[in-house]
Amino acid sequence: MPSPGSPAPRRYTVLSMAPGGLRSGRLPLHPRVQLEERGLQRGDFSLWLRPALRADAGEYHAAVRFPDRTLSCHLRLRIGQASSSRPDRPVSVHWFQGQSRVPVQKSPHHYLAEGFLFLPQVSPLDSGTWGCVLTYRDGFNVSMTYNLKVLGLEPLAPLTVYAAAGSRVELPCHLPPGVGTSSSLIAKWTPPGGGPKHLVTGKNGSFTLQLEAVSLAQAGTYTCSIHLQGQQLSAIVTLAVITGARSARRISGDLKGGHLFLLLILGTFSLFLLVTGIFGFHLWRRQWLWRRFSALENRIHPPPAPSKTEELERELETEMEQEPEPEPEPEREQEPQLEPEPRQL
Repeated sequence: MPSPGSPAPRRYTVLSMAPGGLRSGRLPLHPRVQLEERGLQRGDFSLWLRPALRADAGEYHAAVRFPDRTLSCHLRLRIGQASSSRPDRPVSVHWFQGQSRVPVQKSPHHYLAEGFLFLPQVSPLDSGTWGCVLTYRDGFNVSMTYNLKVLGLEPLAPLTVYAAAGSRVELPCHLPPGVGTSSSLIAKWTPPGGGPKHLVTGKNGSFTLQLEAVSLAQAGTYTCSIHLQGQQLSAIVTLAVITGARSARRISGDLKGGHLFLLLILGTFSLFLLVTGIFGFHLWRRQWLWRRFSALENRIHPPPAPSKTEELERELETEMEQEPEPEPEPEREQEPQLEPEPRQL
Protein backbone atom coordinates (compact mmCIF):
# COMPACT_ATOMS: atom_id res chain seq x y z
CA MET A 1 0.00 0.00 0.00
CA PRO A 2 1.99 3.06 -1.13
CA SER A 3 1.29 6.51 0.09
CA PRO A 4 1.10 8.78 -2.94
CA GLY A 5 1.66 12.51 -2.52
CA SER A 6 -0.71 13.26 0.33
CA PRO A 7 -0.28 14.94 3.69
CA ALA A 8 -1.16 11.82 5.68
CA PRO A 9 -0.30 8.28 4.58
CA ARG A 10 -3.34 6.24 3.65
CA ARG A 11 -3.58 2.48 3.49
CA TYR A 12 -5.33 0.95 0.53
CA THR A 13 -5.24 -2.37 -1.27
CA VAL A 14 -3.10 -2.48 -4.38
CA LEU A 15 -3.99 -6.04 -5.41
CA SER A 16 -5.90 -8.87 -3.80
CA MET A 17 -6.37 -12.40 -5.11
CA ALA A 18 -9.09 -14.69 -3.77
CA PRO A 19 -8.64 -18.48 -3.44
CA GLY A 20 -10.50 -18.97 -6.73
CA GLY A 21 -8.10 -16.67 -8.58
CA LEU A 22 -10.35 -13.59 -8.68
CA ARG A 23 -8.26 -10.43 -8.49
CA SER A 24 -9.25 -6.96 -7.38
CA GLY A 25 -7.45 -3.75 -6.55
CA ARG A 26 -7.18 -0.01 -6.88
CA LEU A 27 -8.09 1.05 -10.40
CA PRO A 28 -5.30 3.59 -11.05
CA LEU A 29 -2.66 0.97 -10.22
CA HIS A 30 -4.45 -2.18 -11.30
CA PRO A 31 -3.31 -2.17 -14.96
CA ARG A 32 0.37 -1.89 -13.91
CA VAL A 33 0.50 -4.38 -11.02
CA GLN A 34 0.87 -8.07 -11.70
CA LEU A 35 1.46 -11.41 -10.01
CA GLU A 36 3.43 -14.01 -11.91
CA GLU A 37 1.51 -17.26 -12.38
CA ARG A 38 4.69 -19.34 -12.38
CA GLY A 39 5.83 -17.60 -9.23
CA LEU A 40 2.57 -18.36 -7.45
CA GLN A 41 3.02 -22.05 -8.20
CA ARG A 42 6.49 -21.93 -6.60
CA GLY A 43 5.32 -19.94 -3.58
CA ASP A 44 6.63 -16.62 -4.94
CA PHE A 45 4.07 -13.88 -4.27
CA SER A 46 6.17 -10.96 -5.55
CA LEU A 47 4.31 -7.90 -6.77
CA TRP A 48 5.41 -6.53 -10.14
CA LEU A 49 5.01 -2.88 -11.12
CA ARG A 50 5.34 -2.44 -14.88
CA PRO A 51 6.39 0.30 -15.26
CA ALA A 52 7.25 1.73 -11.84
CA LEU A 53 6.53 5.43 -11.31
CA ARG A 54 7.80 7.85 -8.72
CA ALA A 55 4.30 7.95 -7.22
CA ASP A 56 4.65 4.24 -6.34
CA ALA A 57 7.26 4.94 -3.67
CA GLY A 58 6.25 4.18 -0.11
CA GLU A 59 5.67 1.27 2.28
CA TYR A 60 4.11 -1.96 1.10
CA HIS A 61 2.62 -4.73 3.22
CA ALA A 62 1.74 -8.23 2.01
CA ALA A 63 -0.15 -11.07 3.69
CA VAL A 64 -0.59 -14.65 2.50
CA ARG A 65 -3.23 -16.62 4.38
CA PHE A 66 -3.14 -20.39 4.65
CA PRO A 67 -5.68 -22.61 6.40
CA ASP A 68 -3.42 -23.00 9.45
CA ARG A 69 -1.28 -19.84 9.43
CA THR A 70 -0.72 -16.41 7.90
CA LEU A 71 2.59 -15.13 6.54
CA SER A 72 3.29 -11.42 6.22
CA CYS A 73 6.09 -9.12 5.14
CA HIS A 74 6.60 -5.42 4.57
CA LEU A 75 9.11 -3.25 2.71
CA ARG A 76 9.77 0.34 1.77
CA LEU A 77 10.08 1.14 -1.93
CA ARG A 78 12.28 4.00 -3.05
CA ILE A 79 12.35 4.99 -6.70
CA GLY A 80 15.12 7.01 -8.26
CA GLN A 81 14.87 8.89 -11.50
CA ALA A 82 17.57 9.17 -14.14
CA SER A 83 17.33 11.31 -17.22
CA SER A 84 18.23 9.77 -20.55
CA SER A 85 17.75 11.00 -24.07
CA ARG A 86 17.63 7.51 -25.55
CA PRO A 87 14.15 6.30 -26.41
CA ASP A 88 15.20 2.67 -27.03
CA ARG A 89 15.55 0.03 -24.35
CA PRO A 90 18.96 -1.41 -23.41
CA VAL A 91 19.86 -4.79 -24.87
CA SER A 92 21.58 -6.00 -21.67
CA VAL A 93 21.75 -5.08 -17.99
CA HIS A 94 24.61 -6.29 -15.77
CA TRP A 95 24.62 -5.86 -11.98
CA PHE A 96 27.69 -5.61 -9.76
CA GLN A 97 28.39 -5.29 -6.03
CA GLY A 98 31.08 -3.48 -4.05
CA GLN A 99 33.80 -1.06 -5.00
CA SER A 100 35.59 -3.82 -6.92
CA ARG A 101 32.45 -4.25 -9.07
CA VAL A 102 32.03 -7.99 -8.54
CA PRO A 103 29.44 -9.33 -11.03
CA VAL A 104 26.18 -10.52 -9.47
CA GLN A 105 25.23 -14.05 -10.52
CA LYS A 106 21.77 -15.55 -10.35
CA SER A 107 21.35 -17.53 -7.13
CA PRO A 108 18.78 -18.14 -4.38
CA HIS A 109 19.98 -14.86 -2.80
CA HIS A 110 20.05 -12.85 -6.05
CA TYR A 111 17.07 -12.99 -8.38
CA LEU A 112 17.58 -11.40 -11.81
CA ALA A 113 14.64 -10.78 -14.13
CA GLU A 114 14.12 -8.28 -16.97
CA GLY A 115 17.01 -6.13 -15.83
CA PHE A 116 15.77 -6.03 -12.23
CA LEU A 117 17.71 -7.32 -9.22
CA PHE A 118 15.75 -8.73 -6.28
CA LEU A 119 17.20 -9.65 -2.89
CA PRO A 120 14.62 -11.99 -1.31
CA GLN A 121 16.22 -11.98 2.15
CA VAL A 122 18.44 -9.03 2.95
CA SER A 123 20.79 -8.84 5.90
CA PRO A 124 23.36 -6.31 7.13
CA LEU A 125 25.93 -8.22 5.09
CA ASP A 126 24.22 -6.88 1.96
CA SER A 127 24.98 -3.29 2.92
CA GLY A 128 27.28 -1.49 0.52
CA THR A 129 27.51 -0.36 -3.06
CA TRP A 130 25.31 -1.91 -5.73
CA GLY A 131 25.22 -0.86 -9.35
CA CYS A 132 24.28 -1.79 -12.88
CA VAL A 133 25.60 -1.21 -16.38
CA LEU A 134 23.11 -0.71 -19.23
CA THR A 135 24.37 -1.54 -22.71
CA TYR A 136 22.53 -0.31 -25.81
CA ARG A 137 22.51 -1.70 -29.30
CA ASP A 138 25.09 0.76 -30.62
CA GLY A 139 27.53 -0.08 -27.78
CA PHE A 140 26.70 2.94 -25.62
CA ASN A 141 26.95 2.17 -21.86
CA VAL A 142 25.25 3.82 -18.89
CA SER A 143 26.38 3.03 -15.32
CA MET A 144 24.42 3.68 -12.13
CA THR A 145 25.30 2.96 -8.48
CA TYR A 146 23.32 2.89 -5.26
CA ASN A 147 24.49 2.71 -1.64
CA LEU A 148 22.35 0.17 0.21
CA LYS A 149 22.08 0.22 4.00
CA VAL A 150 20.36 -2.70 5.68
CA LEU A 151 19.41 -2.24 9.30
CA GLY A 152 19.95 -5.20 11.56
CA LEU A 153 21.48 -6.32 14.83
CA GLU A 154 24.44 -8.60 15.19
CA PRO A 155 24.84 -11.50 15.77
CA LEU A 156 22.87 -12.20 12.62
CA ALA A 157 22.23 -15.84 13.57
CA PRO A 158 21.31 -17.19 17.02
CA LEU A 159 24.47 -17.35 19.14
CA THR A 160 25.26 -19.54 22.17
CA VAL A 161 27.57 -18.20 24.88
CA TYR A 162 29.07 -20.66 27.41
CA ALA A 163 30.02 -19.50 30.89
CA ALA A 164 31.02 -21.15 34.15
CA ALA A 165 28.75 -20.75 37.14
CA GLY A 166 29.71 -17.75 39.25
CA SER A 167 31.65 -16.02 36.46
CA ARG A 168 31.04 -12.74 34.66
CA VAL A 169 29.63 -12.97 31.14
CA GLU A 170 28.82 -10.56 28.31
CA LEU A 171 26.02 -11.17 25.81
CA PRO A 172 26.84 -9.33 22.54
CA CYS A 173 24.37 -7.17 20.65
CA HIS A 174 25.43 -4.36 18.34
CA LEU A 175 24.65 -2.59 15.10
CA PRO A 176 26.87 -3.10 12.04
CA PRO A 177 29.54 -0.47 11.39
CA GLY A 178 28.45 2.60 9.49
CA VAL A 179 24.94 2.84 10.90
CA GLY A 180 24.53 6.19 12.59
CA THR A 181 22.69 6.12 15.91
CA SER A 182 21.89 8.59 18.61
CA SER A 183 23.46 8.26 22.03
CA SER A 184 20.01 7.97 23.62
CA LEU A 185 19.14 4.70 21.86
CA ILE A 186 18.24 2.03 24.43
CA ALA A 187 18.01 -1.72 23.92
CA LYS A 188 15.67 -4.01 25.83
CA TRP A 189 16.97 -7.41 26.83
CA THR A 190 14.25 -9.97 27.49
CA PRO A 191 15.50 -12.77 29.78
CA PRO A 192 14.28 -16.36 29.57
CA GLY A 193 11.01 -17.06 31.28
CA GLY A 194 9.66 -13.54 30.71
CA GLY A 195 11.27 -11.94 33.77
CA PRO A 196 12.00 -8.23 34.20
CA LYS A 197 13.70 -6.68 31.18
CA HIS A 198 17.21 -5.27 31.25
CA LEU A 199 17.69 -1.82 29.70
CA VAL A 200 21.08 -1.12 28.11
CA THR A 201 22.05 2.28 26.74
CA GLY A 202 23.90 2.09 23.45
CA LYS A 203 27.56 3.05 23.23
CA ASN A 204 29.00 3.36 19.72
CA GLY A 205 26.27 1.06 18.44
CA SER A 206 26.92 -1.62 21.09
CA PHE A 207 24.21 -2.87 23.47
CA THR A 208 26.14 -5.64 25.23
CA LEU A 209 24.46 -7.06 28.32
CA GLN A 210 26.78 -7.75 31.26
CA LEU A 211 25.81 -10.31 33.88
CA GLU A 212 27.70 -10.80 37.15
CA ALA A 213 28.07 -14.18 38.89
CA VAL A 214 25.73 -16.10 36.61
CA SER A 215 23.89 -19.14 37.90
CA LEU A 216 21.89 -21.99 36.42
CA ALA A 217 18.70 -20.01 36.98
CA GLN A 218 19.91 -17.40 34.45
CA ALA A 219 20.57 -19.89 31.66
CA GLY A 220 18.33 -19.70 28.62
CA THR A 221 17.53 -17.58 25.57
CA TYR A 222 17.87 -13.79 25.71
CA THR A 223 16.41 -11.40 23.11
CA CYS A 224 17.94 -7.99 22.37
CA SER A 225 15.57 -5.54 20.65
CA ILE A 226 15.74 -1.87 19.68
CA HIS A 227 13.57 0.55 17.68
CA LEU A 228 15.45 2.32 14.89
CA GLN A 229 13.94 4.46 12.12
CA GLY A 230 10.49 3.07 12.73
CA GLN A 231 11.70 -0.54 12.59
CA GLN A 232 12.12 -3.06 15.39
CA LEU A 233 15.42 -4.93 15.23
CA SER A 234 16.21 -7.96 17.34
CA ALA A 235 18.97 -10.50 17.98
CA ILE A 236 18.90 -13.79 19.89
CA VAL A 237 21.64 -14.98 22.26
CA THR A 238 21.49 -18.18 24.33
CA LEU A 239 23.37 -18.42 27.63
CA ALA A 240 24.60 -21.86 28.70
CA VAL A 241 25.85 -22.07 32.30
CA ILE A 242 28.22 -24.92 33.21
CA THR A 243 28.73 -25.85 36.86
CA GLY A 244 31.88 -27.41 38.31
CA ALA A 245 30.10 -30.58 39.37
CA ARG A 246 28.64 -30.99 35.91
CA SER A 247 31.96 -30.42 34.20
CA ALA A 248 33.78 -32.77 36.61
CA ARG A 249 31.08 -35.37 36.09
CA ARG A 250 31.41 -34.95 32.35
CA ILE A 251 35.21 -35.28 32.50
CA SER A 252 35.06 -38.37 34.71
CA GLY A 253 32.44 -39.84 32.43
CA ASP A 254 34.66 -39.20 29.42
CA LEU A 255 37.64 -40.81 31.19
CA LYS A 256 35.58 -43.83 32.19
CA GLY A 257 34.30 -44.16 28.68
CA GLY A 258 37.85 -43.96 27.31
CA HIS A 259 39.12 -46.59 29.77
CA LEU A 260 36.25 -48.92 28.94
CA PHE A 261 36.92 -48.54 25.24
CA LEU A 262 40.64 -49.28 25.73
CA LEU A 263 39.89 -52.34 27.88
CA LEU A 264 37.43 -53.57 25.29
CA ILE A 265 40.06 -53.32 22.55
CA LEU A 266 42.72 -55.10 24.66
CA GLY A 267 40.29 -57.85 25.66
CA THR A 268 39.27 -58.45 22.06
CA PHE A 269 42.91 -58.61 20.93
CA SER A 270 43.84 -61.03 23.76
CA LEU A 271 40.91 -63.28 22.92
CA PHE A 272 41.97 -63.32 19.28
CA LEU A 273 45.53 -64.35 20.20
CA LEU A 274 44.24 -67.09 22.53
CA VAL A 275 41.92 -68.55 19.90
CA THR A 276 44.69 -68.43 17.29
CA GLY A 277 47.13 -70.24 19.63
CA ILE A 278 44.63 -72.97 20.51
CA PHE A 279 43.77 -73.54 16.87
CA GLY A 280 47.45 -73.72 15.86
CA PHE A 281 48.30 -76.18 18.66
CA HIS A 282 45.33 -78.37 17.76
CA LEU A 283 46.36 -78.44 14.09
CA TRP A 284 50.00 -79.33 14.93
CA ARG A 285 48.97 -82.08 17.36
CA ARG A 286 46.60 -83.57 14.79
CA GLN A 287 49.33 -83.75 12.14
CA TRP A 288 51.78 -85.29 14.63
CA LEU A 289 49.29 -88.00 15.68
CA TRP A 290 48.51 -88.78 12.03
CA ARG A 291 52.20 -89.33 11.25
CA ARG A 292 52.67 -91.58 14.30
CA PHE A 293 49.63 -93.74 13.57
CA SER A 294 50.70 -94.11 9.92
CA ALA A 295 54.15 -95.32 11.01
CA LEU A 296 52.65 -97.88 13.41
CA GLU A 297 50.26 -99.23 10.78
CA ASN A 298 53.09 -99.73 8.30
CA ARG A 299 55.37 -101.17 11.01
CA ILE A 300 57.91 -98.50 10.39
CA HIS A 301 59.90 -97.60 13.43
CA PRO A 302 61.81 -94.42 13.32
CA PRO A 303 65.56 -94.92 13.68
CA PRO A 304 66.93 -94.20 17.13
CA ALA A 305 68.58 -90.93 17.54
CA PRO A 306 72.38 -91.26 17.28
CA SER A 307 74.46 -90.52 20.33
CA LYS A 308 77.09 -87.83 20.44
CA THR A 309 79.96 -90.39 20.39
CA GLU A 310 78.69 -91.98 17.21
CA GLU A 311 78.28 -88.57 15.62
CA LEU A 312 81.93 -87.72 16.42
CA GLU A 313 83.16 -91.05 15.00
CA ARG A 314 81.20 -90.47 11.81
CA GLU A 315 82.68 -87.01 11.45
CA LEU A 316 86.24 -88.39 11.90
CA GLU A 317 85.65 -91.13 9.33
CA THR A 318 84.31 -88.58 6.89
CA GLU A 319 87.36 -86.38 7.37
CA MET A 320 89.73 -89.31 6.93
CA GLU A 321 88.03 -90.36 3.73
CA GLN A 322 88.28 -86.86 2.41
CA GLU A 323 92.10 -86.65 3.07
CA PRO A 324 94.06 -87.35 -0.17
CA GLU A 325 96.43 -90.41 -0.21
CA PRO A 326 100.13 -89.67 -0.77
CA GLU A 327 101.23 -90.30 -4.34
CA PRO A 328 103.86 -93.10 -4.71
CA GLU A 329 107.33 -91.89 -5.61
CA PRO A 330 108.55 -92.97 -9.06
CA GLU A 331 111.13 -95.83 -9.02
CA ARG A 332 114.68 -94.98 -10.08
CA GLU A 333 115.89 -96.77 -13.14
CA GLN A 334 118.98 -99.00 -12.53
CA GLU A 335 122.05 -98.14 -14.57
CA PRO A 336 123.27 -101.01 -16.77
CA GLN A 337 126.41 -102.77 -15.42
CA LEU A 338 129.34 -103.27 -17.79
CA GLU A 339 130.59 -106.88 -18.02
CA PRO A 340 134.37 -107.29 -17.89
CA GLU A 341 136.00 -108.16 -21.18
CA PRO A 342 137.79 -111.55 -21.25
CA ARG A 343 141.57 -111.41 -21.15
CA GLN A 344 143.64 -113.09 -23.82
CA LEU A 345 146.29 -115.48 -22.76
